[in-house]
Amino acid sequence: MNAIVDAKRRHNTSLNHSATHLLHAALRQILGLHVVQKGSLVSDKALRFDFAQPEAITKEQLSEIETLVNQKIRTNFPVQTDIMDIDSAKSERSNGSLWRKNMAIRFVY
Repeated sequence: MNAIVDAKRRHNTSLNHSATHLLHAALRQILGLHVVQKGSLVSDKALRFDFAQPEAITKEQLSEIETLVNQKIRTNFPVQTDIMDIDSAKSERSNGSLWRKNMAIRFVY
């Protein structure tokens, strides 16, 4: 049996996966630290990000979130994939490094 990776599909899926991290960070920055991811769907064509929010998001907040995510995308941070044990991954996830100036965004798969 041979497995063949569809490079274009994998690349597009990874872009949407990265976008979920950017969206989560922007939601927490604009709406508050109470925002916690409840689920998501990531494919090569789209993403869905599920989270709980006690009140409706205003049009202004939505615009701020969109602007912030787009600004971060345009900075073109280098993306690095690390392989690590679960305890290290949990520590990385909780350190809040996503918005640090001039820091590569690190995703753990």
